[in-house]
Amino acid sequence: EEDSEVAGLPGMVGKKVVVLHTDGTNVGGFLRSFDRQNNLLLSNCTERVFPKFEFSREDLEAELEYPPETEEESERLSQLCGVGNDDEKLVPLAGRMMVRGDCVAAVCEVVEGADWETDEFPRIFAYACAREAVAKKHRKFTGD
Repeated sequence: EEDSEVAGLPGMVGKKVVVLHTDGTNVGGFLRSFDRQNNLLLSNCTERVFPKFEFSREDLEAELEYPPETEEESERLSQLCGVGNDDEKLVPLAGRMMVRGDCVAAVCEVVEGADWETDEFPRIFAYACAREAVAKKHRKFTGD
């Protein structure tokens, strides 16, 4: 019987995937192998690096819904996350990369014809992770 946590991974071996880390990091590459703890082995990797996000109190309190339900929500989300800005970069990573399973938030297969380097979801995910980290620090120091 297949472990439910890795049920979708066998069909992705040998294919290009995007790994979203729990800290908001994004790495694209070819999935070579995985194990029952969701540890992943990737090759030909590229990291998509986003600028450091700055947060106002309103940003920390804003509701983030993905996908957005209205055009107004979509515009607000894009504005918060800086979608469409040219302030990110792609960093090629040499060799193979091992990603610990407890650091993996999601693994998404890159659909043929899609370009993960320009897709907005990884930026929104990175923003949400960074915002949550800042909110945790804020709660820790203020007792909220």
